[in-house]
Amino acid sequence: MTAEKLINVNSPKRKLDPTWLFALCGVLFAVLAFLLLSKQEQDLAVKDFAGTFTPQSQQFSLRLQQELELAGMLRSVSQTQNAEPGALATVLPLLAQQYPAALMLASYASTETDPVVRWLQPDAAALQSQLLGLLDQSVSGQQPESHLVTSSQGVLLINSAKRKSGFLVTVSRLQILLEQSGLMDLPEGVSFELGLSNQPSLLTSETPVTEPVAVTRVEIPLRDETLQLTLYASQSYLGYTGSWLPAMILLTGLLLAFFYAAFQKRQSQVFNSLRQQRDQLSIQMEASLVTDPITGLANHTRFEQVLESEIGRAVREFSPLSLMLVKVDGLSDYRDEFGQGQQEKLLSKLGTVLAGCISRPGDMLAHLSVDTFSFVLPSTNENAPALAERCCERVLSAAIPHAAIQPSGYVTVSIGLVTLQPSDRLNFDRLMALAGEQLQLAEAKGGSQYEAYVEAVDEPELGFGI
Repeated sequence: MTAEKLINVNSPKRKLDPTWLFALCGVLFAVLAFLLLSKQEQDLAVKDFAGTFTPQSQQFSLRLQQELELAGMLRSVSQTQNAEPGALATVLPLLAQQYPAALMLASYASTETDPVVRWLQPDAAALQSQLLGLLDQSVSGQQPESHLVTSSQGVLLINSAKRKSGFLVTVSRLQILLEQSGLMDLPEGVSFELGLSNQPSLLTSETPVTEPVAVTRVEIPLRDETLQLTLYASQSYLGYTGSWLPAMILLTGLLLAFFYAAFQKRQSQVFNSLRQQRDQLSIQMEASLVTDPITGLANHTRFEQVLESEIGRAVREFSPLSLMLVKVDGLSDYRDEFGQGQQEKLLSKLGTVLAGCISRPGDMLAHLSVDTFSFVLPSTNENAPALAERCCERVLSAAIPHAAIQPSGYVTVSIGLVTLQPSDRLNFDRLMALAGEQLQLAEAKGGSQYEAYVEAVDEPELGFGI
């Protein structure tokens, strides 16, 4: 495995912050709500549009059905009257008023090849040459009974009805029907298309709507085909430009998601800060349990733990162990002269001076009581008294004034040192007792003195189990 792969395997994977994940979900929810409300409002606008123009569509459908019934009605009139020309002459003026879209009536007799054409609208006579061929096709069955054609008069509806003596054919203009229904006078932004199903449109508005957003469609059955009327509305007509409500919900959702994420991020930072403070306080509390608050050195509890541990190590590794007790001379007099605060400063300074006398990692300096320090010195030998002498000299060289100490006039220390060889007699109580005895001897000599007891390797009591 290459080094790059090892780095990839051992590198920690980045975890997605749940705060931002929740914020992302909030954003997605806001977007979905926006889209849903927008779609609902658009659907409502389309329904309103369809409801608004339904009467026009129904009116056109009704008028168209009446035009389809015109030929059948005329057939009934001609069959119930003995004199057809007279009957039709009476009826046609009425039909011209009732059916303004109807242009002409063509009557085919079974024994005649040319129809009898009667114009319901006088201005439509110019269509005769254009329509005769279409009429012949309708009568001969080549075209459906009802069909649409395009002419100079617009889109025409040709409808035929068979009778006993031949055919009756009526011709109507769809544009007139559209005008009567109000579809030719649509407001801006609305248009229509009219045509047969699945075929190109026959009639459209003069100004079609571009990019329509609403469509309503009406199916109008003819006899043989289906006419389809489609209405379109533009976005501007519907007034649908994205309602403020969906936009406000979207904006509110985005802001809430952002503020929530920022709030949670801030809370996370505060929590992490508090957790760091807690961990730091925990470390400080743990340290305070084994640290002297005045000197910053190990306290009596830590001293006992280390000394017990070093005794076991000395016996296991068969190496000598030294203990040195250092007592400040006349400390009570110093406190009486300078006060408690100055005493604490003195002890702190002495701790610094004494700590500078040792350099080995395994050596430890502790503050046992108000006026007593202690050195635990593993793996020492007969040269340990040199350390005691160096400590006395360093403290005296610090030149800390103390008038009660004569003749020097400076703070001094008395030191008791004991070095024991590994044996079953090497224990905590014996070390402390021997070091205390040496300290008393040093104090009896006066300030800045030390006494040392170094156990020889060849002494008889050093054996185990003796």
